[in-house]
Amino acid sequence: MQKGQWQTITVVRGSILEVLLDCRPGSATFGEMEAFEFSADDAMQLILPPGVAHGYEVPNGEVIIHYGSTVDYFPKQEVTINTESRILSKVWKIPKPIMSNRDKEALDWSIIKEKIDLIL
Repeated sequence: MQKGQWQTITVVRGSILEVLLDCRPGSATFGEMEAFEFSADDAMQLILPPGVAHGYEVPNGEVIIHYGSTVDYFPKQEVTINTESRILSKVWKIPKPIMSNRDKEALDWSIIKEKIDLIL
């Protein structure tokens, strides 16, 4: 998630568990999370407004995901939320997932939400 970034997500092959977290201060759903299955068979595209974070896990098999973004990617401006944050930890189905170092080192949502006005 980056400041001002709209994203589109399409599952081209396979299926994922998609998890959304509303990080928009002032939103009626700020801090709320939604999780759902999302697959190529759905033939849908998910559109995320600025301030809505997302993550996913691949329950099985091979997956191809297509992303679109309204801003260029700047890793230093990206906000990454730790998947083991209390608000997110119960939704994941894979007990010991393979994660990138970036995801492993991400801050807990409890820390990010206190500074979200400075970030977004």
